[in-house]
Amino acid sequence: MEQPGMSATDNYSYRIYAYIGDSLIELLIREHYSKLYRYDSKELHKMVVSFVNGENQKNILRKMKKDNFLTEEELEFIRKVRNSKDSGESYIKRESTSLEALFGKYYIEKNHSRIEELFIKAVKE
Repeated sequence: MEQPGMSATDNYSYRIYAYIGDSLIELLIREHYSKLYRYDSKELHKMVVSFVNGENQKNILRKMKKDNFLTEEELEFIRKVRNSKDSGESYIKRESTSLEALFGKYYIEKNHSRIEELFIKAVKE
């Protein structure tokens, strides 16, 4: 429940943002691949898994940074997630968790236009 002076996103930990973002990314990529390809579900699943793995998400985030695609606020949020104890032990896990958390944050904030922009950039990488 929101308290006065707090936004809806103040009630969530980075772990919850990442949890929601992970589900969102998987759903978006499932929908994306289902529209593009007429494979059976087993083949689609293999494609989805290759997209949502930590190494691929780390590379997507790295490319977004290199291309100056992310705002200063997004970079600061990602830095905070990456440095939090909730993000994981390995570099790959911390980076992929940061990307998932960004998607989750925007989902909670109902910023669907930015989710779409991030997703389009992600699938182009």
